[in-house]
Order: sequence, then structure tokens, then C-alpha cells
Amino acid sequence: MTVARALRTDKEAFVRGICEQVTHHLWSSDPHPAYGGIEALRTSESVPRRVTVRVTDGTVPTDDTTVATRWAGYFEQLFKADPLARTLDISGSTVLEADSPISSEPLNLTEVVKMVNQKQLGTTLSEIRKRLEKKEKTLKETRRALEQIKISAERQVQEHEKNFTDLIRCIQKTRRKLTERIREHENREREKAKVVMERLEKEIEELKRRNAELKELSETKDNFHFLQTFSSHCVLPADGDSTSFTVTADFSFEDLSKKVSSLKKSLEKMSQWHILTFTPPGNEVSRFVLLPPDPQSREEFLQYFCPLTLDINTPHRELHLSEGNKKVTWEETEAKYPDHPDRFDWWPQVLCGEALTGTRCYWEVEGSGEDMEIGVAYKGLGRKGESSGCHLGYNDKSWSLAWCNSRYSVCHNNKETVISAPYSPRVGVYLDWPDGSLSFYSVTQTMTLLHKFNTCFTERLYPGFGLVLTPV
Repeated sequence: MTVARALRTDKEAFVRGICEQVTHHLWSSDPHPAYGGIEALRTSESVPRRVTVRVTDGTVPTDDTTVATRWAGYFEQLFKADPLARTLDISGSTVLEADSPISSEPLNLTEVVKMVNQKQLGTTLSEIRKRLEKKEKTLKETRRALEQIKISAERQVQEHEKNFTDLIRCIQKTRRKLTERIREHENREREKAKVVMERLEKEIEELKRRNAELKELSETKDNFHFLQTFSSHCVLPADGDSTSFTVTADFSFEDLSKKVSSLKKSLEKMSQWHILTFTPPGNEVSRFVLLPPDPQSREEFLQYFCPLTLDINTPHRELHLSEGNKKVTWEETEAKYPDHPDRFDWWPQVLCGEALTGTRCYWEVEGSGEDMEIGVAYKGLGRKGESSGCHLGYNDKSWSLAWCNSRYSVCHNNKETVISAPYSPRVGVYLDWPDGSLSFYSVTQTMTLLHKFNTCFTERLYPGFGLVLTPV
């Protein structure tokens, strides 16, 4: 590298460093250090120390003072040199070819501010271009997504319209067939009745005629005529089987009626169900589910019963598990659990191993003692330390019901609400994940609602239990 090229490289690096200092001070609204940065070009403590200046005999100065002095002289000439000059002579040093001077006059503060602002303006414009490109890209993607939403919604509407149209068509077809069968049966019975009626009318006419003849015969005074015709008039014609015909006024379609009635009840029940939309964790596709109304009786709740098991890796060491990890008891002696990142080390709590999501679940808890907590939590509930981020209900990752100081209270995100309700040794917990509801019930002869949380669950939930620590 030639001396001239090395000088230009050093000069650019040095001036760039000064500009960065000036920029820093201007952004901090302090122009005095910025102006001092320019003056630093003339000081011996701020000029570059690269050993690229050689004297005429070819030696390279190594003394810091000598090098600084020669660099200061170089910049002094650089700022004051004639713009047309292309050579500079620094007192005994090699004659060097210089770049065009920055200015024929020393820079003032206004020029420095302008230069720094222009640099910042360029940076700002570059950042604006980047953001603009990013936002335009996002806008295009959003528009495409919106179009996909419209197409998907239209496809689903058409599909369900077709299904319901087919269902209505099937119902109408069945109704038409049933009506036809009833009319056919009606017509057969009408024809039978018509034949019987015609026969009866003829028999009635014949009997009326015989009755008139016999009445006339009984009133005759001609004994000879009476005796001559009596035998023939007293013999009646054989009676037909018309009197054995029974008119069926009511038709019996018992089996068919039961099935139609059952279908009607099913459709009526389905019309009362809830259509819910939810997005399962880790899935970007929303799902639609059809769920029956919330249960009312304990038998209905038990349809959603979910067996739970306590996770051996989570209980505080003073909580002892038993009965196949179905029961937890607090004791002063610590259990010899192995260390685990999921274990609570301060709050006496334990979580279940089952992750609940996307469905309805119900479980019951029987407790004894003065203080206890029942709740659910996301996996991200804290485990280490005594902060509220680790306590069931006292953060945005958990919900809880507590019995403490002879009263119930519920808590979520550190917001506690006292409930006026008598103590119940058995509490039912009903989780409707798709609907975003968590309900606590007092289980006795009936189900009494203690409290219901309404929210929007976004992650899998883990049932949890614990003791309430109260100040002494």
C-alpha cells in the first residue's frame, strides 16, 4: 500500500470516528462536545497514530509526540490547502499526494450539525424503506389471508347449506311417503266401507219391502190368501256378513310415530346446543364444535368426568402423595422427592399430570382441614420462589377457588373475590375449554354454583391443588 493510500484510509477512519462522536453528542442535545470533536482534529491526543509517515531518509517515526505532531500538521494543511493543490509537504516528510480538501475553510458548528443531520436522515430514510417494504409485504399477506377467509367461509356455508338441504329433503321425502301410505290405507278402507254400505242399503231395502208385505198380510181379512202366502213371506233371506265389517277410524303407526317423534326431539335438542369456535393450542386452524347445553344435575356433569393423577414431579416437599397419587396430605416432615424444575419449592402446591384442552371436563375434590385451594394453571406457572407468579390464581396463568378463614374466595391475575357460601366438603370443578368457562360447584343433594370464570383459554390446563398460607 502506498503512503498516499494509507493516509487516505487513515483519514477516512479518523473522520468517521469523529462524526460518530459528533452524532452521539448532538442526539443528546449537547452541541458543545460535538464542536469539540472537530477541534480534536487539531490536538495531539485525538489524531490517528498509524505509522504511515516516513521522513525523507526512509525512517519511520515511532515517538508518539512526533507522530502526533506530523498528523496534526497534515490535517492543518488539509483543511487550509488550496483546493487545486494536489501535494502537501509536512516538514521533512516524504511529499504525499493529497485528496481534495474537505473545505477551504475550517468547518463551523452549523456545517457539522448539517452533516450529522444528513447522515441521520440517510439512516432514517433507509429504516423507513425497510419498514415500508415489511409493512407492504404484511399487507399483501393479510389481503391474501382475508381472501382465503372469504373463500373458506363461503365453502363452509355452501357445504352446510347442502347438508341441511339434503336433511330437509330427506324429511320431506319421508313425510311424503308417510302421507301417501296413510292415503292409500284410507282409500282401501273407504272402498271396503263403500261395498259394505251398498250391500247394507240393498238389504235394508229388501227388509223394508218384506216388512211392508208382512204388515199388509197381517191386516188382510182374506183367510185363504193369508194361508196361501204366509209360508213364503215368513221365510227371510239369508243374512250376509256385512254386519261383521268394522270401520277403523284410527290408524295405528305406532313404531313409525315413535321414530318420527324421536327424530323431532333430537332436532329440537340439537337446535338448543351451542355452536362454539376455538383454536386448539399449537394449531392455527379454528374449529367449530356443537355442544349440548351446560349440565344441570350431577348425573349430567358426570358424563364429562375426567380421572386425574397428581404429578410426582410437582408437589412441594411437605406435600405427601398417596393412594396411587390420587390423594395429597400436608406434613411437617419433608418427602424425599428428587430435584425437578417443575417442583414447587415455596408454595405448598401440586399439579396433575393430565393436560386438559379442547373439550369439557369435570372432576370432584374432597378436602378436609382449615385451608385449601383448587384450581387450574397453564404449564408456564412459576415453580421457584414465593412470588405471586408461582401462586395459584395470583397471576395471569392460573385460576383458583380457596377456602380460608371460614370463607370462599376466587382469584385470577391477583384479583380476589370473596364468595358468600357455606362450606362444602366436596367441590365439583367443571371446565368447558372451548367455551372458555371454569365453574366451581358445591356438591350436595344438588349442584350449587359457587363461581364461574369466563375467559378465553389459549393453552392446555393442568388441575392443581394446594394449601393457603395465612399470616400468623
